[in-house]
Amino acid sequence: MGSYFKSWRRTIGVVTLMLALVFTGGWVRSLSVMDVVLFGSGKYTMEHCVSVDHSLVWGRLRTDDSRSIIVFPVWETSGSSNLDAFLDRANLRCSWRRCGFGVGEMNAGPADRHTIWIIPYWSIVIPLTLLSAWLLLSKPRKATRTHAEPIPEKVT
Repeated sequence: MGSYFKSWRRTIGVVTLMLALVFTGGWVRSLSVMDVVLFGSGKYTMEHCVSVDHSLVWGRLRTDDSRSIIVFPVWETSGSSNLDAFLDRANLRCSWRRCGFGVGEMNAGPADRHTIWIIPYWSIVIPLTLLSAWLLLSKPRKATRTHAEPIPEKVT
């Protein structure tokens, strides 16, 4: 069994399967709970990731004036799990929304810009699962030499 994981394809296959399982857990949790993670990503930028109602909502608040944004990483949980209610409460409007994907923006102030991207969990879980299945179940190719290398002689 140990020789099965010596190939880089098998190792990456297990890693992608683990990632698929993590995102599947987030997907199931998003059906009943809304999780919000906030963190600063620069002097004038704050990022947030919201897991709600079958989707991940990634947002970025950027200010262009001299105010700096300092946000320590925060994780909040709420019992509400409705994407439309979250967008209305945050005063965010989607300019494009199809098949669970979405892009939106809100002007938070004269120098502030708040951009969001909505990514459905299925668009992450299904490709990761298929990739891991291909990496784990496909037969490894036999190594072929393009030219013969000379065997070094022992020096005594």
